[in-house]
Amino acid sequence: AAGNLSGPDTVMLPPNGLFVLTEPHNDQFGPTGLPVITDDMTIEGNGATIRRSTTSGTPEFRIMAVDQGVNMVLRNTTISDGRFNEESNYSHYTGAGIENRGNLTLDNCTIRYNYTYAWGSGIRNSGNLVVSYSSIIDNAAYNGGSGISSSGTATITGSLIANNWAFYYTGGIENTGEMVITNSTVTGNSGFDGDGGIKNYVDSTLTLNNTTVTGNRSTYSGFGGIVNGGTLDINGSVISGNYNTYHDYIVIEEIHNYGTVTTNNFNLVGHDSEAGTSGINIGPTDIVPSASLEAILSPLADNGG
Repeated sequence: AAGNLSGPDTVMLPPNGLFVLTEPHNDQFGPTGLPVITDDMTIEGNGATIRRSTTSGTPEFRIMAVDQGVNMVLRNTTISDGRFNEESNYSHYTGAGIENRGNLTLDNCTIRYNYTYAWGSGIRNSGNLVVSYSSIIDNAAYNGGSGISSSGTATITGSLIANNWAFYYTGGIENTGEMVITNSTVTGNSGFDGDGGIKNYVDSTLTLNNTTVTGNRSTYSGFGGIVNGGTLDINGSVISGNYNTYHDYIVIEEIHNYGTVTTNNFNLVGHDSEAGTSGINIGPTDIVPSASLEAILSPLADNGG
């Protein structure tokens, strides 16, 4: 660690280091493995992983929490295996990976394998969140917002929100504040009795710029791709290949709207001549392609970009 008398401290973790937490450090916002971040700080992870032990008998706790008013930068670090189970006294706690109440920037990070009975398994944000070139993947929640649950402001750029699952509400992203997603991919997220990809709630604002939302699904009563009850602005984006698969009936569900949507900005929505939308009119510059999904989108992969 490097102390800086005139500014934030910087903590340098060893390259590819592994830090396995076996018990909570504090209970300020519920059991948390690391000390709550109460002063401005940058953590340079250098490829390190910080995770809760998965050994049987390990108590339940989240990994990290950022206090109100604090500026925190986390770079090149994996946060994983935080857990609040429904059978414990911690079922109401959010943010099993990270609970952010301050100003948090994630740069080239991975948030994965976190679980909470409440919501926001990967990240629960009630402050200001910036996610850049990061992966929020493979998290699970009983009550939704499994990847990211945000009631503050959030900016997501160049990132992957994938393979997050929820029983109720939404697998990928839930927004009850203000959120902008740019040059990112939301894919493979699912909800059972809820929605798959993204839900933007009443009185909330969501903007998608050059973003792909595909392969998200609801397996029972929800919608596959995007559900909007607030204000949604979609620009130059691909919303295609999202479904409800209840009882083996595959229904294309790209956008379900009961709020306000602006889509007239060169978007691609649906496939096989079916938009898969409800409550909106596709704009004249938007495209509902006649081609199949396979002809529109190649399988998602790491192509070195």
